[in-house]
Amino acid sequence: MSCIAAMSLAAAAQQAKVTEGRFTTNDGTVLDYLEAGSGQPLVMVPGCGRKASPLSSTS
Repeated sequence: MSCIAAMSLAAAAQQAKVTEGRFTTNDGTVLDYLEAGSGQPLVMVPGCGRKASPLSSTS
């Protein structure tokens, strides 16, 4: 991917409406999620105990 294409995608992502949600699984695990943009779903699993909020422009 070219630098210009990556910058264009980043700009579009920053303008996307972000929906935050939370749900609890059957075993009691609480999962938080951010939903934004369009197209094919992308699942990102942050590690090291960090939250996903630094990935969002709404934080």
